[in-house]
Amino acid sequence: MTIIIELSPEKENTLRQEAARHGLPMNDYARALVERHLPADPETNGWPSGFFENTFGSLIEGPAAERLDQGKYEEREPVS
Repeated sequence: MTIIIELSPEKENTLRQEAARHGLPMNDYARALVERHLPADPETNGWPSGFFENTFGSLIEGPAAERLDQGKYEEREPVS
């Protein structure tokens, strides 16, 4: 997608300086700014696709994640 954005000469100069400071062409820097401020993909809510299914197992189908042994807890006197 191509868009045209009209900036004041001052804002254009600032954009050019910031792009140079980051070592990027002005178009790439402007694209990065826009992408950074767009909401995350609503399907993944910002998480990589399949992250939770691969990490924890699906809630709908397949085996549940196995809980590992937590070890022994320290026993203490009750607090009064």
